[in-house]
Amino acid sequence: MRVFIERSLKAFKELNGRPIRIGIVNRGGTITAIANPKGKLEPLEDQKKLERILEISELGDYKEENLLDYTIILHDPFDSSQMLDAHHMPTLQPIQVNYTNFDAFAIFNGTDTAERISRYLHFAFPYYTYSGTFERSFNADKPIVIVSSQESMVVKKGRRIMTQKGNDGDANLATFIALIAQNKAGEAGLLTNQNQVINCSTVKKITPYGIPQFMRDPGVSLVAERTNSDITFYDSAYLPRVNYRAQKVPKIIAGIDDFEADVLSISDHAHFNSIKSYLESRDSELSDIQRFLRARLPKVILYVSKGAGHIQGPEEIGLLREMIQEGIYVMRVPFAFGRILGETKYHVPGEEVMAVNIEAVTAKYKAQAVLSLLRNSNELSRSELFYNLMSKPFGNEFLPNS
Repeated sequence: MRVFIERSLKAFKELNGRPIRIGIVNRGGTITAIANPKGKLEPLEDQKKLERILEISELGDYKEENLLDYTIILHDPFDSSQMLDAHHMPTLQPIQVNYTNFDAFAIFNGTDTAERISRYLHFAFPYYTYSGTFERSFNADKPIVIVSSQESMVVKKGRRIMTQKGNDGDANLATFIALIAQNKAGEAGLLTNQNQVINCSTVKKITPYGIPQFMRDPGVSLVAERTNSDITFYDSAYLPRVNYRAQKVPKIIAGIDDFEADVLSISDHAHFNSIKSYLESRDSELSDIQRFLRARLPKVILYVSKGAGHIQGPEEIGLLREMIQEGIYVMRVPFAFGRILGETKYHVPGEEVMAVNIEAVTAKYKAQAVLSLLRNSNELSRSELFYNLMSKPFGNEFLPNS
């Protein structure tokens, strides 16, 4: 594998007259953590320790050979189990400001929120330029990859920091290097998964300790997979580099986290309770209560559909219709590893409710991104724009229809 990576890095250098450049964002996580005197892993508060870890890693090896260069553009470690959407914001600006200086970006992050920040980044740095018509012009097409692990890359022995060969942190870093050395994939939100690179759109953490830690929808192809001597790319699973020579700063969708509480995913009948409380209050003389409840309604409801997109029972159909009349955006999305088929032989109850074939958590982040884009739009055109933007690709978020 090392021979393959070196060959790819040399080919890049010969073509471009310089080594490949990587911008590194450290948000913490096990991959760069070091055990304290009690044996508990702690994030690196001192950037100099991170620099030392990188020096003795594979990144450092290739940098010493002048085949690769890297720079830490943000050192802001955080316990990923405590991360909210608002904590992802600091990641955006350093990448945007430094976008033209690097060929790829690695984000070290804990596994607990890797699947969420990967989706967040996929929409914050959309591959296609966003607009109402959504013509296929390109926005961000450099790989922005989450590199996380269940095991630390290093161990401290006395005062010395040493690499731990054979752990999944080491494997994930090597897979990242192999991916960017090929210079094929060009989208935000990819994740390393030991010997695999997977797209963020359907990824799910399946174990707190086991390896590999992530699982993807089995109907969605891998982006890439390392073999003994090569890395295999699956063309349908990644968005390619198309704008390599054009060094432009991409537009970002900021403020996605501002709408974290405005998108409600309904996957259980009990989730309708707050909506029912509001509807029942409309006939009440207690207008203050009605206003209180109205202000707490979501702006978007994502109904996690059963079967091929069915809404369960006439009561739920009626409640969703009333929400649409209240000016709330309502869409059907598939359950985990499910599909809402483009065409079905069945009459689907509630089929007039628009459906998007996007996994539910991914659809939530996309809806938040669209709400951010529409923040200052005209009230009259907002509804049409919302549904139009949700139905057009920002990147690689749509599931195959079958």
